[in-house]
Amino acid sequence: MISAQKVIRLVRFKEKDNNEIQYSDYDIIQSMNEAIRYMNMRFSEMNADFLERTVLLDEKTINEEIDAANAALPAGSPMQTAVEFPVTGVELPDDFLSLMDVLRTNNCCCHDYRLKCVPPCVRPGHDVYYIMGNRLYTGCHAVRLFYRAKIAQVTADTDEIDLPEFLLDGLSKLTVMILENNADADVMQSTMDSVINTMLSKRRYSNMRIAMPWKV
Repeated sequence: MISAQKVIRLVRFKEKDNNEIQYSDYDIIQSMNEAIRYMNMRFSEMNADFLERTVLLDEKTINEEIDAANAALPAGSPMQTAVEFPVTGVELPDDFLSLMDVLRTNNCCCHDYRLKCVPPCVRPGHDVYYIMGNRLYTGCHAVRLFYRAKIAQVTADTDEIDLPEFLLDGLSKLTVMILENNADADVMQSTMDSVINTMLSKRRYSNMRIAMPWKV
């Protein structure tokens, strides 16, 4: 985790603004959030492993939570309707960015069966799924969703950014570039891509042994 305050201090150091005269915290936080939005897009494209998440979506559990919430409502209040994965679908997580895989859990017909993605259909079977809008539809009533999650944006200097500590300098550098409001957007984007590629170039599978070109 990276502290937003740590990024702000590092940005002020790079900009020689330790007396907090040139930039306000608000300016830096907004620039930081723009950098985070850009990192979300690029990290997803590069299959960054630290974005990977998993969540269990169980129709029975979700409906029990809906029933409990409805029971606590005052009389006459609008009530939530129960979900049916094949009919109404289930809402994707709030931090959902891109899909990795969908597995049927052992609560269903089979144990950890990988579901196949199909075009939207009237009623999907137990071995397929499709996504429409922000909802997942499947004939299975309990699935494990593997996905890449977006990095939450910063609202205050006390927030924590859900990124590994080694990305601190890269995030600070991107924030400075946006804060300086470079007029040449193409040059800035190219530089930002270069910074992000440097961040991730050796992180994943760095312990793999590379086979020699003459080895069969």
